Amino acid sequence: MIGPRQVLCRTVVGVGFVVLLVVASASRARAQVGEAEAAPSREAAPAVDARDDEAWRAYHEAFAVLVAGDVAGARARLAALVRAHPAHPAAAPATALLAKLSAPPPSKGRSRNGPSLAGRAELVVFQTLHGIVAGGELCAAVDCAGVRAQALAFSAMGGLGLGLSLGLTRDGVRAGDATLIDSGVFWGAWNGLALTLASGGDEPWAPMLGGQVAGLGLALGVVSSVHPTTGQVSLANSFGIWTTELTGLGLLAFSSDSPSRGAVWLPLLMAADGGLLAGALVAHGSTVSRGRMLLVDASGALGLLLGALVASGQSSVHPAAVTMMVGTALGLGVGGIATSRWDAPTLPGPASVSLLPVARPGGAGLTLGGTF
Repeated sequence: MIGPRQVLCRTVVGVGFVVLLVVASASRARAQVGEAEAAPSREAAPAVDARDDEAWRAYHEAFAVLVAGDVAGARARLAALVRAHPAHPAAAPATALLAKLSAPPPSKGRSRNGPSLAGRAELVVFQTLHGIVAGGELCAAVDCAGVRAQALAFSAMGGLGLGLSLGLTRDGVRAGDATLIDSGVFWGAWNGLALTLASGGDEPWAPMLGGQVAGLGLALGVVSSVHPTTGQVSLANSFGIWTTELTGLGLLAFSSDSPSRGAVWLPLLMAADGGLLAGALVAHGSTVSRGRMLLVDASGALGLLLGALVASGQSSVHPAAVTMMVGTALGLGVGGIATSRWDAPTLPGPASVSLLPVARPGGAGLTLGGTF
């Protein structure tokens, strides 16, 4: 039999269980009511339209100004946006773009006319060839007998040029210095040849070899105190080349049919050295590039060929020489005028490409822009 105490305990347990069920049902009902009330409020909240948002509109305006090329204006607008709306989602891409626009351009590591491996390569190649040619001149001057002696002269002098140019330029060499040294060797050989022929000699090998050594020494003396650019050296070389060519054509046009050797080679020698000196004076402080001078030289060569083509039907050498002089002068003039803006900067800054986020109604996107 169940006693009164057991009946009382079972009654209390049953009542407590019923109370727990009632409390749990009430809590679940309140939660469902809260969710039902909150859902309409979320659905009723209007979406932010990026076109009507002041911060995003300011960001888009700054980007449009940047695309138009006004970098300073874009920086000012972005900075104002970040100051006015520091917590807005548009502030993050605006800050990143502002940092990119305000960053200094990356350093190239070497100056425009600093030592380089390219200048060293140019010097080594030319001086190796110079050594081989000097070996041939030496062999011709001492009258080498036999193929073995000639091969030894070529190999020894070429190896000397290669070894010295490599050993003395371990840290690189300025491209302008390399061009000047090579040019000094060339014009030294030309002076030795012209002096020999102007004086009536028939063996120019030793004078040419001596001129190359003298030109090399003079060039080394110049580069020890002055470091010209490749464009400046090319400008001086162009003066020397074209004054010599025009002087030669002038001699053909206005001299007698059989001038003496001295009457030809002495003016050519003076024209070459005078042109080099004038070119060096003009090139001092000039910012002309080597590429522009090559274009001007190519234009002069085309003018010379055009003059020769026009003069091909003439029977006398005198008017033909005049026509080639005119063609050369026109070619050089046209080349100089056509390349007058060759070395001018064309962009306000370095080319850049940017991928930037853009907010749109109902989502976001990316915009690709750049300056070229």
